[in-house]
Amino acid sequence: MSIEVKKNSQISQDSDYILRPENEAKVSQIVKDLYKKNLPIEIIGSNSKNFIGNKLQCAKILDLSKLSGIVEYLPEELYIKVKACTPITEIEETLKENKQQLAFEPIDFGYIVSSKSNKGTAAGYLSCNFSGSRRFKSGSVRDHVNITFKKFIDDNNV
Repeated sequence: MSIEVKKNSQISQDSDYILRPENEAKVSQIVKDLYKKNLPIEIIGSNSKNFIGNKLQCAKILDLSKLSGIVEYLPEELYIKVKACTPITEIEETLKENKQQLAFEPIDFGYIVSSKSNKGTAAGYLSCNFSGSRRFKSGSVRDHVNITFKKFIDDNNV
C-alpha cells in the first residue's frame, strides 16, 4: 500500500497514528514537526463532540487527554486556570465547593449520543464555543475566558 493511500485510508493505521503527548512542550514539538511535513492532524480530547460534522481523514491524531487538571484556583478572585482536557464536570465540582458556577451554561451532548452525561473538556468547549439556552443572556464560553498564549509561545520558540 502506497504512503498516499495509507495516509488517507481509514482502515490502515500505523502504530504511531495516535500521538499522546505528556505535556504542552511535546504538543508544540509535534505540531511543529507535522506542520513542516505538511501532514494534516485531528486534535481530540474526550471525543464528546465527535458525532458532529464530517469525519476527517488525517495523517495523525493528536490526543490531548493526558493534559488534564486544575492548575490554579482562586475562589476569592473568581479565577480558575485549567489544562486543555480538564473535564467540565471536574471544573464544576471544584467550583461548587465554594458555591460558584461557570459563567456560561455548558451544554451536555452526551444524552444525545449515549443517553448518559458527557459534557466534554474545557478545550472542547472553547474550540466549538458551544453553550446552552442561556447563551443569549449570559454569553458563550469565549465571552468569559482569557487565554494567554504569549508566554508559552515565547518559552517554546513557536
